[in-house]
Amino acid sequence: MENTDLPKKMAEFMGFDLQKLSNKLYMNAKDSFEKKGYSTRIDVTDPNNPVFVAKKGQQKVELPANKNIVISKTPKSTKQKEINAITIYNGKDFYISEQALKAVK
Repeated sequence: MENTDLPKKMAEFMGFDLQKLSNKLYMNAKDSFEKKGYSTRIDVTDPNNPVFVAKKGQQKVELPANKNIVISKTPKSTKQKEINAITIYNGKDFYISEQALKAVK
């Protein structure tokens, strides 16, 4: 057995489908925000701390990689909310939890 097979075998033993769980827990951030009318970009000003940025009107949303927070900024306020899963960046795309998307008003 290869080490990459271990998570699949554990999931099978515990009675759930790892792929279905991953699809439910994480979604492509760019696609998800653009469907809600946001423009998006990836800020790699600090290559060690990339941030997914979505903007719509006066609202700017930031989701830092490998953290479980959503930062929402408007001209009048900045709010930070803790969410249930970390934001994933694979070097090309960001993936967010459903809760991260719902945290944005």
